[in-house]
Amino acid sequence: MNEIDISKMTYEQKSEKLDEILNRLDRSETPIDELAEDVKLGARLIKELDKKLKAVETEVKDAFKELEDQET
Repeated sequence: MNEIDISKMTYEQKSEKLDEILNRLDRSETPIDELAEDVKLGARLIKELDKKLKAVETEVKDAFKELEDQET
């Protein structure tokens, strides 16, 4: 299996790739030779997606805090 550079993927692309992997695993369509690679890639994608969500959550909270500070 070719190594995928997830650092260049958008959040949406990462999410789609994770869905693709999970669907293959759910349907038992992943060849046994690729199973470990798919699981490892899925874990990396989950980690990256979680990191991005937390970063965006922080940015949104900061933006609202800034608005609140301006109002007071």
